[in-house]
Amino acid sequence: MPHKALNRIVVRMLFDPEFQESVYANPRKIMNPLGIPDDLQDSLLQNDRRAWNIDSQRRKRSLQGL
Repeated sequence: MPHKALNRIVVRMLFDPEFQESVYANPRKIMNPLGIPDDLQDSLLQNDRRAWNIDSQRRKRSLQGL
């Protein structure tokens, strides 16, 4: 199910800046093995990279919730 794999990628991109950079650098290498269609990959990459890091308190708030 590509939507579940895409969801995992999005969450990891929110919390792992190195992974985020690797997705933008070579998205097909990361997402093709997971069965994510090219159109969904393209949609994900249309987001401005800065949007992934706009919330500087995300990690702290996430840990508090857990």
